[in-house]
Amino acid sequence: MKNSKHAADAGREVRKIARSRASAAALGLYLLAVIVLQIVFLTLKISGGVDWSWWIVLIPILSPIALSVVIIVAAVLILLPVELYKSIKRSRKIDAEAEQYGMKRRAGESDADLKKRIVRRNMIAGNYTRKEIKDTLLETFPDLASVQMSTNNETNTIVMTVRRAPSEKNGWKIERFTEEELREIVNKATEYIPPTYTVTIREAKEAAADDPES
Repeated sequence: MKNSKHAADAGREVRKIARSRASAAALGLYLLAVIVLQIVFLTLKISGGVDWSWWIVLIPILSPIALSVVIIVAAVLILLPVELYKSIKRSRKIDAEAEQYGMKRRAGESDADLKKRIVRRNMIAGNYTRKEIKDTLLETFPDLASVQMSTNNETNTIVMTVRRAPSEKNGWKIERFTEEELREIVNKATEYIPPTYTVTIREAKEAAADDPES
C-alpha cells in the first residue's frame, strides 16, 4: 500500500515536471519568434524596404507588453472583488463565532487578533479542538504540509509534529525544516496557546529520515 502511494506520488511529480518543461519550451519558442520578427522589421525599416511608422515596426515588442498589461489589469479587476468578498465573508464568520461565546470585535481589531482571542478563550475553557491552530499554521506557512498536536494536560505540554511540503525547486523531495523555521512555527503557535503550556516541536519520521522509503 505504501509503495503504491509512493508510486502514485512519483507519477504526479513526473507529470508536473513534464508540464513545467513544456511550458518553458513554449515560452522560449515564443520569445525567439518575437525577437526574430522584431529584427526583420527593424532591418526593413532602417534599410528603407518599408515606409512604416515606428509604432508598426515595434509591434513585435510592444504587443507582448500590451498583452501583459491587459492581463494584469483584467486579473486585478476580477480578483480584487473576489478577494474583497472573501475577506468580508471571513470577517462575518469570525464575528459570528465570537458572538457564540459572548465576545465582540474591539475597535480596530483585525480578524487575526479576534481569532486569537477566540482560540485562547476556548483553550482556557477546555473545549478547544486544536483545529484552529493547525489551520492558522497551514495558512501562515505555505511550506507546511501537515501538523499534528499531542497534548498532555497532566504535564501541561504540547508536542507538535510537522512535515514539510515537497516543492519543485527541491525535486519534489521532502526536506527538513531549518532550526530557525521550526522556531518560527513554534512562536506562531504559542500566540494561541496559554503560557501555562510548554510547546516543543519535531519533524515527522519520513521528513527526518534521509531516505523517505526507510
